[in-house]
Amino acid sequence: MEISREDPGSSGIDRFLFRPVDATAAAWLRIAFAIAIPYFFWSVGQLPKSDPPEILQLLYETVILTPGHRILMVSLCILLGIGWRPRLCGFVLAPLLFPLCFLPAGHVSRQVILVALVLFSFIPSGVTRKPWQTTRENLNAFSGPCWPVRLLQIHLTLIYGANALAKSSEIYLRGEALMDMSLVLWNFKVDLSSGYLTAGSLAIPVALMAVSSTLTEYLLAFGFWVRRFRWLTAIAGISFHYVLNHVVGIYKLHHATIFLYLVFLLPLIPAENDSKRPAE
Repeated sequence: MEISREDPGSSGIDRFLFRPVDATAAAWLRIAFAIAIPYFFWSVGQLPKSDPPEILQLLYETVILTPGHRILMVSLCILLGIGWRPRLCGFVLAPLLFPLCFLPAGHVSRQVILVALVLFSFIPSGVTRKPWQTTRENLNAFSGPCWPVRLLQIHLTLIYGANALAKSSEIYLRGEALMDMSLVLWNFKVDLSSGYLTAGSLAIPVALMAVSSTLTEYLLAFGFWVRRFRWLTAIAGISFHYVLNHVVGIYKLHHATIFLYLVFLLPLIPAENDSKRPAE
C-alpha cells in the first residue's frame, strides 16, 4: 500500500493519526497476535459462570466449549499469522472469541486482548507476508494510516491510567485498603494485615507498597509515550508485574498487559526524521 510522505505543514493531529504504519512491524505484530490468541482463549476444562440461562448453558456446552470451536479458532489464527486476509480473519475471530470473555477464569485478560484484536484488525497488516525477508518491497511498504495503532496505544494507557487513578485515594495510599483486601480476597498470596510485607528479614511497610505501585502505574500509563524511555518503561513494567504476581494473582492479566507493550516497542510508526519513502 502506497502512502505519500506526510506534508511538513500538516497539523499535529494529522501527524499523530495519519502517519504511515511500517508494514514489516505490522506483520510482526500480526504474527504475535496469531500466537497469543490461542494462549489467552484456550478454554479446555472451563465452564461458564454459575447459573447462566439454560439456553446459554446449552450453547456453551454444544458449541463454544467444544473441540470444533477451538479448531476453528486455531485455523483462523494460522491464516492470520501467514497474512491471508488478516483484517477479515481478525473481524471473524472477534465474535468467535467474544463468548469466551465471560468464562470465570481469565475473563479480564481476554477482554483486554479482544479489544486489542478488534483495533488491530483495522490495520492492513498483510501488506508484508514475510517480515523476516529484507526485500526492497518490504523495506518500502506501508500498512495504512496509524490511527489504529494510536488507539491500541491509548488502550494500554487507559488500562494503567484507570488502575492508577483508582489507587489514588487516601485509604489506598495509606495501605489500609491493601491490608483489608489481603484478608478478604482469595487471590491475595500474602497477609498484609499487620501493615508490613515480610520478605525474609525485610519488613516493607504496606503504605510504601501502595504508593510505589500507584506511581509505577502512572509511569506505565504515560512513560511509553516518550520514545527514548520506552524500553526503560517496559523493563519497569515487567519488573512491576513480576513482583505483583508474588503478592496477588490476576491470572493472565499480567501477560495481557505486557503483550500490549509491543504496540509501543515495535517500530510501527517511524520517527518523523526516519520516515521511509514508499516505493513508486
